Amino acid sequence: MIDAEEEEFLVALHEAGHAVLAYRFKRGPTKIALYKRDGVTTGGITRSRTGLNPEDVEPGNPKSFEDVGQCILCTLGGIGAEFLYRGYATRSDADYHRALTLLRYWNQEATPEDLEFYFSAAQMFLSDRESWGAVLELADVLRRKRKLSGYQARQVIYNSDRVESTLFPVKATVLLKE
Repeated sequence: MIDAEEEEFLVALHEAGHAVLAYRFKRGPTKIALYKRDGVTTGGITRSRTGLNPEDVEPGNPKSFEDVGQCILCTLGGIGAEFLYRGYATRSDADYHRALTLLRYWNQEATPEDLEFYFSAAQMFLSDRESWGAVLELADVLRRKRKLSGYQARQVIYNSDRVESTLFPVKATVLLKE
């Protein structure tokens, strides 16, 4: 069982994963925050410009496919960060459901198994040294501040891109070798 401090770090890491991918795809983030219940950090929220409506997606249109794919990657960024850090993710149900809904905008026959490509891609994008350093830095700042505007979050990510992380995840090392 993990203690409250470790849980808070994992929630911050999860939210930072969403935010870093939103930043990479020029979709935000627009807001990032942690929230507490009974004095314990139990969840977080990351807002970005990833909203798509089914009527905006044209099956067969490459631009629609790119938009859908980027939104899916941003949605799976939190799970990807958790997985890279500890080899599994616990906050996955809502993110997987949202990602599958987005994928079904493009392909109504899509199944959860079809998300595996996107999950692997989200991990790959997060696992380079600059992105992983940005995830760790943003998670640390988020733990201290609890809430960041989109501008503040983007500044943390931008400034951390210049520093190599010394806490490079083991899983990421394996992904980069493949």
